[in-house]
Amino acid sequence: MSPLFATAVILTAFLVAYILNKIKPSKEFQKYRSLDGLRGLAAVFVFIHHSSIWYFYKQSNSWVVPPSKLYTQFGQGAVTIFFMMTAFLFWGKIRESNSIDWIKLYSSRVMRLAPLYYFSVILIFTFAITASNNTIQNLPSSKDFIHYFLFSLGGEPNIFGVNNTFVFNAGVTWTLPYEWFFYLSLPAFFVITKNRNFSKIIYYFAISIWLAFLLFMNKHFLGTRPLIIFIFGILSYEIYRSEKLNKIRIILSGNYGSFIVIILSLFIVFKFNTAYNNYAPFLYFLIFIIVSSGNNVFGLLTSGPARKLGEISYSVYILQGFFLYIAYGLQQSTKETPINHWEVDLLAVASLIIISQVTFHIIENKLMKKSEQLSNKIKTLFRISP
Repeated sequence: MSPLFATAVILTAFLVAYILNKIKPSKEFQKYRSLDGLRGLAAVFVFIHHSSIWYFYKQSNSWVVPPSKLYTQFGQGAVTIFFMMTAFLFWGKIRESNSIDWIKLYSSRVMRLAPLYYFSVILIFTFAITASNNTIQNLPSSKDFIHYFLFSLGGEPNIFGVNNTFVFNAGVTWTLPYEWFFYLSLPAFFVITKNRNFSKIIYYFAISIWLAFLLFMNKHFLGTRPLIIFIFGILSYEIYRSEKLNKIRIILSGNYGSFIVIILSLFIVFKFNTAYNNYAPFLYFLIFIIVSSGNNVFGLLTSGPARKLGEISYSVYILQGFFLYIAYGLQQSTKETPINHWEVDLLAVASLIIISQVTFHIIENKLMKKSEQLSNKIKTLFRISP
């Protein structure tokens, strides 16, 4: 597939985001401004990746990564960046704080991630019932409900007698258990990094519990590679925080860094078939170090459209599969040209971004503001002092 198709989708996404940003400007966060834009761009890249998969899925009925290195890297590389970003931001929280209100932190995470996720689960059930011709057979088991309740831990089970229900949302929720694994690891990380404030017994107990948790999750639910990528995110923050590397960081935040990002990105696309190669994650690590140092890639990542995409990126990521299913899955499997496919894609991405703006405001933003209220209720229930 030609890179021109991807370029057209990206330009369309930026155009719609530009218009939305004029109507409702996004907040501009000063500390990690480039990361906000990177998050938005990565969400669009995942959309392009899954659209490419749909093109071949309609012809072969096989959901596999596209034969193009570029379109494969769009998805896998973006997820790699997402994982590094999570580790960077939340490792930073525990490194910068001598005390953490854990109830407040986890209340914030739940209200940030859960509402939109459960909205997407409702959509999955609705799409599955519709695909089953409303026969409502093979009702989901309690185990199926638990899988969906726990952010699709262990995969998305087929429901209502419909096979491959993951295609409704392109299976994007597989990343959420990894995110939650990292969040649940934070107390152990906090004890480890602040070990002077704790006895050796608590220190080694925290390490032991975390290692046992890691082994359990790796054996039953998670693979190790994304967990290693979290380590790159942690190292990125330590580099960002290091005063000894301040001069290098300043250089990387300028045009030299932007050129390096472009060169590394091109090298990854031409050299690696997958972002999960033994060496590709390291190159993404180098790119992330540069961007987290403040580099905006010639102003792209701090532009209004990029910031808007960053603001609504979670909605774009979670909802994209449904728009692609409506665009391609409801049609009969037919041969189509790449041009026909990507013409539909432009309408799909424009619609996705507009609806993502809506879901951000009526679901995400609205309920995020209630996280402190949830935190206070939990503290009151368990009689914990604020």
